[in-house]
Amino acid sequence: MACSVNVSNTKLTNLSAIIENCYGIHEDDQAVVVKLDLPGKGQYQFQSLTSAIFSKFLNSTRTGSAHRQAGISIRTFLSSMLVSAIYFLLQLILFTVLRNKFKCIYQTRSPQSVCSSFGQWFSWIPTVIFSPTEKYRDRVGLDAYFFLRFLKMQSIFFLTLSMLNIPILIPIHYQSSMKNLNSDPPPWLDRMNISSLVAQNSNKLVFHMILGIFVVVWFHAFLIRELAFVHETSLAVQQKASAMLLIERIPECMVGDVQRVISNIGSLFPERILDVRFLPKTFGKLHKLRKRMIKAEEKVEELSMEILLNSFFLNVFEESNEANRGLVNTEKFSRRLNRSLFYLKTPGRIVESIEIQKSGRAWLSGHAFKFNSSSYRAKLYVSLDTAVKNFDKASVEWTQNCAQLQKQESSGYDLGNRALISQIYLNKVFVKFSSMNNARAVVDLLRNGSDDKWNRVHLISDLSDIVWSNVRASNLTLIRLRLACANLLSVLIIVGYILPVAFVGLISQIPYLASLTPFYSEPDTDTGSEFFREMMAGLVPVVTLIFLTECVPFIFCWLSFLRCKKTSADMQSDIQHWFFAFLFVHVFLVVTISSSLSIVLEKIVNNPVSIPTMLANDLPKSSNFFCSFILVRGLAYSGGNLLQIKELLFEFYYRLSIYTPHRRMKRMESIPTIQWCSVYPIFSVLGCISIVYSLISPLILPLSCIAFSLVMFSFKYLYEYQYNRGVFSGIEGRLYPSSLMQMYAGIYCMEFCMIGLFALGNCFKLCMCMILSLGFTIFAHVQVYRQRLSKLYAFNFKEYCEKNPNPDVDAFSYLSSRCIDFPFANGEYHSQILIPRDTEGWTADERERLARRFPLELKSSNFKIDRTGDIVYQVQQS
Repeated sequence: MACSVNVSNTKLTNLSAIIENCYGIHEDDQAVVVKLDLPGKGQYQFQSLTSAIFSKFLNSTRTGSAHRQAGISIRTFLSSMLVSAIYFLLQLILFTVLRNKFKCIYQTRSPQSVCSSFGQWFSWIPTVIFSPTEKYRDRVGLDAYFFLRFLKMQSIFFLTLSMLNIPILIPIHYQSSMKNLNSDPPPWLDRMNISSLVAQNSNKLVFHMILGIFVVVWFHAFLIRELAFVHETSLAVQQKASAMLLIERIPECMVGDVQRVISNIGSLFPERILDVRFLPKTFGKLHKLRKRMIKAEEKVEELSMEILLNSFFLNVFEESNEANRGLVNTEKFSRRLNRSLFYLKTPGRIVESIEIQKSGRAWLSGHAFKFNSSSYRAKLYVSLDTAVKNFDKASVEWTQNCAQLQKQESSGYDLGNRALISQIYLNKVFVKFSSMNNARAVVDLLRNGSDDKWNRVHLISDLSDIVWSNVRASNLTLIRLRLACANLLSVLIIVGYILPVAFVGLISQIPYLASLTPFYSEPDTDTGSEFFREMMAGLVPVVTLIFLTECVPFIFCWLSFLRCKKTSADMQSDIQHWFFAFLFVHVFLVVTISSSLSIVLEKIVNNPVSIPTMLANDLPKSSNFFCSFILVRGLAYSGGNLLQIKELLFEFYYRLSIYTPHRRMKRMESIPTIQWCSVYPIFSVLGCISIVYSLISPLILPLSCIAFSLVMFSFKYLYEYQYNRGVFSGIEGRLYPSSLMQMYAGIYCMEFCMIGLFALGNCFKLCMCMILSLGFTIFAHVQVYRQRLSKLYAFNFKEYCEKNPNPDVDAFSYLSSRCIDFPFANGEYHSQILIPRDTEGWTADERERLARRFPLELKSSNFKIDRTGDIVYQVQQS
């Protein structure tokens, strides 16, 4: 902002002659930037530019960066929204064009029910909009279904609040901002928030107190309803699903003795135990052998595909006239393109196929080099023969080790020979129950029991959920050291991440940087440039903040692994808690509080009661930023969720190598890859921000409703056309209740802010009412945790006793067939090489030659090579 400088009649009188202009850094700061018109100004500016920017970078981090949008014009606000909306529409149009071209990405589900509508351009939109959320409960799993319900709940919650808060608060805010006629009225957006009301019409704050209490009550109504629904849904699923326990550090005297383990942990539910199996010491070696065998098999399939494609392109272009019959120009171009790409993927064929001619006549005639495709084909067969031998060798070695382990387990070894047993097994045992409810009951009994030897127990839904490298860890000192390091690093990331993202505070101060940079020194009256600057001023900080938070979940994932979490479900829960804390600090608090972190901590330590006042001073200034941020985040996330740029880039990346059918199958099963532990916290924080500003700036409520609805729309498309439940997730619905409870942070911040605002307005009666509301929230929080959350997955022992009045203690019998089957130790692996057939039969002879020469099972498995040389997957129509 421009300011005036009064120069006293002193020796510095001549200073006024060289002052060009000056800018205030913040409205409430006692510092200004003075721009001097000195001789040699250009050279001086170039010399001082780096030091000025560097100084600004050090002196102002992202703290309070949201305040820089206080006072922005409606044009700036709408321009940034317009750019985001246009970008979203472009993503939507591009997605509509690409989804029919890349069906292996955008239609990975079996299209029995969607095939008729997918071929039309926009017919998928009403299909997605009008599909009920209950439709996806059994299709996509509890994690995905609960997230869709989470978005729906927040959309309805903020829609109802906007219908109540906006008609009441917006007129009050606007009228209060226009009463002070002695000064210029604030910008239009600032008239919509509570800033002017506190200083001028504090008696009208009673409406905010009443609506604040309503927000708290309405939130608890939604919370209790959703927790009851989660309990009912999860209980029905858990009664059908089996589960396992992993118990670590069992007594040495029980290692290898199934009956003693049953007598200690299965006396309550003996009839529910399906199997007991101890973890062999060689499981790490067996894991490595199995991975090596699978890698060798992938090499065999890759070489087989290379031989087949080489034969296809040679036969097609040798018989070009016949092969091109019936092809349109686009198909001819695609064939040539696929041939060129195949030759680029196999550069070795040039070295192997070129023969140097020895005759001088050939050199004089320009034919010194001759291409011989048969030599390259022979080289491929030699490589394939080596790969098959490597696969056979790895397979035999793995099978022999598995057979040795099975022999040791099936033989009647002497349980008294503890030295022999300790050489075979670790002191870790798996116990499988027929019901997850029974398994949870045993977990609670063991963890709360007096015997510390049995409290290291983990609930596991499936063996694929286990992090085997962490299961191998046994040294308690090393585990505790890893845990301490991980916790320390997590805290440092949350506190210290302010420094690497301080760049946001730098680039968001465009007017200030313009004053430092000689290229933009003079005022520019061009309308287009002014519109561009205003658009960038509103959009750049928001986009940068979004970008900087995308890499953090990967860091917390590694730290969760460092904490030695035994299952991916435990890792996901751990990531969710830490990532929410990070986002709440950096996306909300850091960009809201105007002071630096050290000053804030000093204020809190020396005067804890200053927290409400500090929030009351800073939160209204950030309202414009967060109104923009919520909608931009919703538009960007929804468009990116549909277009999936990452998957498109990976598709082109994979096509740079031999894209085997097995690789394509794995990608189709895993698209889209969604880490729910990093998705839930994003929208929990956005929900908290919307709750905090629901009274300060009610304009955020409809924008939040639109943002959550757009994201819900994009996820419904994923569930309808793409998302497969093939990738196992052992978390099974536990993230949703945690996300609901995390929204208490928004309720607390709203109440603290209102207490501070009422104190600033000298409304002490309203302040006391809001303190009572805060006390009610704390009490309700404790009661919800005790009565609802802690009993969400609790075992109902009374109900179990009524259904099983006389349990048979001796009901357990060792089953003839294993219920706990370690995939790395069962010795069973059905090798299958997927070799597609081409539609025109150009590779039939090569395929038969491969089948005769190598003892491999070759199957096409709905894959084919089309007329252009593309490998496509044919979905079976029902």
